[in-house]
Amino acid sequence: MADPLLRLAGVSAFYGPIQALFDIDLEVREGEIVCLLGGNASGKSTVLKTIIGTVSVTRGSLEFRGERVER
Repeated sequence: MADPLLRLAGVSAFYGPIQALFDIDLEVREGEIVCLLGGNASGKSTVLKTIIGTVSVTRGSLEFRGERVER
């Protein structure tokens, strides 16, 4: 199996003092279609904001094509 194109490993994120993500693990391989499901206020938008960099990773790692990109 190929290495993931995108990998979140143990990612946590905060909005000020409020923890919004708790140890998220996610792997997406090239060619996959992924759907993120959850109820209201479950962190779906925060996961996406963390991936694109508008919310900072406070714990864990975010990799794209094997390179850490959480900064």
